[in-house]
Amino acid sequence: MKKKTCKQCEKQKPTESFPKSDWLKSKKARVGDGFRPVCKQCVRENILAAESKWDIDRVQSAKQMRLRAVRKWRKNHPISAKASYANSHAKHIGATGVLTMEEVRVVWDQYGGKCWVCGDSANQLDHIIPLNKKGGGTNTPGNIRPICNECNHKRSHKWKGHAVANKEAELLKQIKQLFR
Repeated sequence: MKKKTCKQCEKQKPTESFPKSDWLKSKKARVGDGFRPVCKQCVRENILAAESKWDIDRVQSAKQMRLRAVRKWRKNHPISAKASYANSHAKHIGATGVLTMEEVRVVWDQYGGKCWVCGDSANQLDHIIPLNKKGGGTNTPGNIRPICNECNHKRSHKWKGHAVANKEAELLKQIKQLFR
């Protein structure tokens, strides 16, 4: 029984432990002694290592592709994206109510796509009565209004009534106009 030394693990093994070498197309014969220089076990380990790396890369690539697709969908369907986000947020918090795309579109069109606080172009939905436990708001058309990012982040998340919310909105509008 012939033995051969693996170039990777450097162990001496019988030739049957090595894969057969590639054929030379021109001579229709095997290259060298007819066996590859790396044993079957090392080849298998190399393949597994490559596949595990490939899987990670492929998973990352798939995540990136999904993320691009979601961003494209959000850009092409802004109203649906806002309804979807509001529903997801409400579900996470445990608030009642589910908004449909049509309900959001009606409210959005009612305000002309303008922020209910300052009148600038809106890009988010605001729950007038916050969805948090202290506010107790619902995820319904009567509780949402379009709002710009800046005003939404400056609004208080504490509910003290409609009069206070309207006064707060008026103050935010005045502050925003001062800094223009």
